[in-house]
Amino acid sequence: MKYYRTSLNLVNFNVSWMLVVTWMNIPNCRNDIQRNTFQAVLVTDGMLTFVIYNYNKIQYTSTAWNNYAQVGFRKDHIYYHAVEGSGTPDIGTIVSRTNVNRTGTFVFRLNGYMLRPVKVADIVFVIDSSYSETESFKNILQYIVNVTDNLKIAPNETQVAVVSFSKTARVDFDFLSCNGKDCVHGRVMNITHLNCTSYMESGLELASDLFLWTKGGRQSSLKYVVVVSDGLVNNRTNAISKAGDLSGRYGGIKVISVGLGKSVFHTLLENVAFNSSYLLAPDPDKLLQLLQWELQDGNSTGCTQDYNADILIIIETSASMNSKTFRKRLNFLHEFLDKLHTDHTNNSITISITADSKYYVIQGCPLSNLPYIMDSIRTIKHPQGTEHEWDNVMRFVDNHTSYSSVRIRKYAMFITSGLIPEESMAHVKTQLAHLRDNNDVHVVMVGDIKNRNWTVLESVYEYGFFMFADDDADVVSRVLLSDIRSINCTRVEK
Repeated sequence: MKYYRTSLNLVNFNVSWMLVVTWMNIPNCRNDIQRNTFQAVLVTDGMLTFVIYNYNKIQYTSTAWNNYAQVGFRKDHIYYHAVEGSGTPDIGTIVSRTNVNRTGTFVFRLNGYMLRPVKVADIVFVIDSSYSETESFKNILQYIVNVTDNLKIAPNETQVAVVSFSKTARVDFDFLSCNGKDCVHGRVMNITHLNCTSYMESGLELASDLFLWTKGGRQSSLKYVVVVSDGLVNNRTNAISKAGDLSGRYGGIKVISVGLGKSVFHTLLENVAFNSSYLLAPDPDKLLQLLQWELQDGNSTGCTQDYNADILIIIETSASMNSKTFRKRLNFLHEFLDKLHTDHTNNSITISITADSKYYVIQGCPLSNLPYIMDSIRTIKHPQGTEHEWDNVMRFVDNHTSYSSVRIRKYAMFITSGLIPEESMAHVKTQLAHLRDNNDVHVVMVGDIKNRNWTVLESVYEYGFFMFADDDADVVSRVLLSDIRSINCTRVEK
């Protein structure tokens, strides 16, 4: 048995490491000697220290007592690293693996206890392929294409895999399938719709297996499961439980939820996500910003986050609702603003409120001045004998958002019954598309929980991520704060 131990003093850290490269030369039944050919190299420039492992030929992996070889390094029981497969029969495949795009070679940075020079990500998209996503399935596929188009897809950069779920789950492709974005885009756009019931837990379970090294997963990577779904599943408890289990696997898998569909069940998606800030709108930039924030190299990249938004709130005051319903809408508005205000008084969030475009209750008031906003809301009266005039409302919203700054995120929140006259539906739909495409406005629909006409709202609003009931004030505030957050990363010159 040959056992190599190398101790070294790392510059600026003065710690001793043991490089574990244990192999044995043993005779077989014909008295032939089986041999392994490998090399361990230490490299330093006085500031950074690396270990390079080269493996050329491995003819055996264990003794007669099944003590399998190990590859890695350790300082103590806290700071250590073992290459996947160490101590198991799988270690024999190390000659065909790598972490630096050169077969048989592994490179690790030692000083500072860093296992890799830069952070990389393994991302599994888990996509909803059930009945409820029939109309939105192509948009789900396009979302993945748009995200990956702005990522560096390569064995030493970001790796992508996709799992679809419906009644059962399937692996559309794993990390070993594609080495570039063109391959990823082609594979994604050829995924077919399963079109059955929705069991998200089956997709999450299948996704966790893809992080095994045999499927291309990397031990040193940050691991993400990105669930793209409307949250309308058959068993909510199982989905939440399975998502929670992922955080304890393979060093911790983080779940990101992206709500995409005609109607989105935010509560389920929020509970599935790693935390509330991991519930995202179907905007590729939001996921890209989150990844950029978490993958930043602290030695060379500086990232800041801001909360800047202009929120226009339109309260329907039509005579078709009674005074009790009207008061409930004002209560929703009070609760929403109060929750939005918490811990964000110093951020640049401005609020404008109008009642059916008849007059401004408040215009461009900073959220930090919440008491003044609340006092103004109390002045809103329920008019008698008037109807909701959607044409006038849409013109008003267009005028307001046209002059808003293009540098901040803009929202138009309609607190409405959703009762849009049939003769106005085409116009309202066209105007909503105009707000999105020309004014860069994110439309938020808040409907009456007891009289929600979701069919009408869905017919004029393409995606339901920003569609809520008026008893969801706490959810609305968390979703908007997550969406308002902007992340800016810049290179820092050393």
